Amino acid sequence: MQFLTTTESYISLFFTLALMLVMLYFMIYRPQKKQEKKDAAMRSSLEIGDQVTTIGGVIGRGRYQGRHLCAGDWR
Repeated sequence: MQFLTTTESYISLFFTLALMLVMLYFMIYRPQKKQEKKDAAMRSSLEIGDQVTTIGGVIGRGRYQGRHLCAGDWR
């Protein structure tokens, strides 16, 4: 088995780390940002009277409370 010289080992380490960062970007960061944009678009499109369902399964209709749209009229 041959051992790599110092320069070759640093180059190998650099490419390994670069590959890991690229994989991290495409597998975690990019899909998360895409989902955040989708969620923000959904929230901004809510109007008074729209039916909403919470994570817990509670169903309600949108209404304004002060300046903010919130879910009210729970069932």
